[in-house]
Amino acid sequence: MPSEESLDLRYDVPFVKGGRSSVGKRPQVGAATVIAATCAVSGVDRRRLAGRLKDRETVRARRALAMVACDAYGITVKGLADELARRPDRVSDRLRTGTVRRSEDAELDRLAIALDTYLRLGLQDANER
Repeated sequence: MPSEESLDLRYDVPFVKGGRSSVGKRPQVGAATVIAATCAVSGVDRRRLAGRLKDRETVRARRALAMVACDAYGITVKGLADELARRPDRVSDRLRTGTVRRSEDAELDRLAIALDTYLRLGLQDANER
């Protein structure tokens, strides 16, 4: 577990300063787990993630979900789309636009980092119990 000096709170989730290696390896998780974590970290409920609403907060959460699930945890676009009951091309669009806009949108970047950290620390703590 990282020391308290290396932690910073963003989205009420510890963010580890000093690189990815200080948190440890990512656990293997399914699409449902990443969706639940996205809801917990972003405050956007599952119905809004899967729905058609296009407010800024929901779109940002969808993009972070697609980026973290597919890029960091190896969940397929089709697997994530099936879990959300959406078409794979919609999830693929969120992944593409999220990846492109991450460097321009600091809030999207923070949300993706917070989601990844939440999954790694939360599941690591659960496995240690």
